[in-house]
Parts: sequence; structure tokens; C-alpha cells
Amino acid sequence: MIDMKALAVLAFVAAAIPAAQLVTAAGGSDRPSQVLESDWIPISERFGFVIDPDSNESPTPPALPLPAELMPPVKGYFVVKTDAGWRRLAVVNPVELARL
Repeated sequence: MIDMKALAVLAFVAAAIPAAQLVTAAGGSDRPSQVLESDWIPISERFGFVIDPDSNESPTPPALPLPAELMPPVKGYFVVKTDAGWRRLAVVNPVELARL
């Protein structure tokens, strides 16, 4: 039979797992202000990608799952968190750099 101490430890572990998941999920919601959660793709704590909803069409979902190569691309921009807050990054075309 299970004694009371083992039962108490088991109950504590069972209660701690969902609590730990909630704390982890709350920390992952840090994103730039003005950015909806549905438009935010976190890459790390200080780096992420923002989907630009205005420049992306809302296609109807395909009947079958498609591989990434066949899905329409989404447009957006990268951001990095600095001491001053979130900053948008500009990605420069390497061909343009070669012309300089």
C-alpha cells in the first residue's frame, strides 16, 4: 500500500506540473506592443518574427496538408529586443551590398 507521505509527494508533483507549464507559457508571451499573439513568432527571448497581416492574403485552408514549399509565403519583419525596447531589423539584399 501507499503510505501518506508518498501520496502527499505524488499529489504535490501532480499539482506542480500544470503550474510550471503556466509559468513557462506566461514568460513566452513577451512580444512587441501593438503585435497580436497570432502575428508573433518568437525565435528566442530577444528575437522574433512579426507577420504583417496587411500584406498577406488570407487563403482558404487547403483540403489536404501541404508541404512548406507549396504554401504561399508570408511577409513580415524581424525584431530584436534591446535595452530601449523592441527594434525592427532591416534585411539588406546581398546583391545590393555588392553594388556598393
